[in-house]
Amino acid sequence: MGYRLEIRDLQNPDLYFYGTKLYGYVGNELELPSCRYLISIGKVEEGDFWDYPFPHEMTLTAKQFRKFMELYEKDFDEYGEFGKLSEYHDYNVIQELLKLESNKHIEWG
Repeated sequence: MGYRLEIRDLQNPDLYFYGTKLYGYVGNELELPSCRYLISIGKVEEGDFWDYPFPHEMTLTAKQFRKFMELYEKDFDEYGEFGKLSEYHDYNVIQELLKLESNKHIEWG
């Protein structure tokens, strides 16, 4: 069982993404570049593992969010079992979130 990524823009809370399955589904999350990035900026602890309960939520700056999503999309496309992120039904919401300079709240549920 895994987690679905949720993203909300803090200045525009109606701009909300919910959906993709990656962490908790692939088994090597701590080795994925997107997760390594979150560790490198202190948002996830090195020893954390993706198992229930998983209360991780965090705020990323616009710059951090852009870097995270760049890596997450590559991870999703390479390791995910659900197709390409760009084929996901709410991919346009991600694109809108990337354009904004406001902070993003992300969590996995």
